[in-house]
Amino acid sequence: MGRHRVFITRAQVTWQYYEALNALGMRLLRLLALSLDLPAEHFTPMFTAPLVTLRPLHYGAHTDYGMLTILATDDVPGGLQVG
Repeated sequence: MGRHRVFITRAQVTWQYYEALNALGMRLLRLLALSLDLPAEHFTPMFTAPLVTLRPLHYGAHTDYGMLTILATDDVPGGLQVG
């Protein structure tokens, strides 16, 4: 039973993190619209059912297929390699 509680807690924390990142993405889209002299909600209708993927892994080579990619970084210098 103890293992089951840990799994539920991890799922709840992961879902909260997912929701926070989705909200951050929508906020970034509003800021992007404003920076382009568009109404803040310009992109909102295009993201009523956004394709959001949470990948809590170490990122290697990959291809992005969405509008925004939000990466959590560690303390290792170098940043994101774009090629």
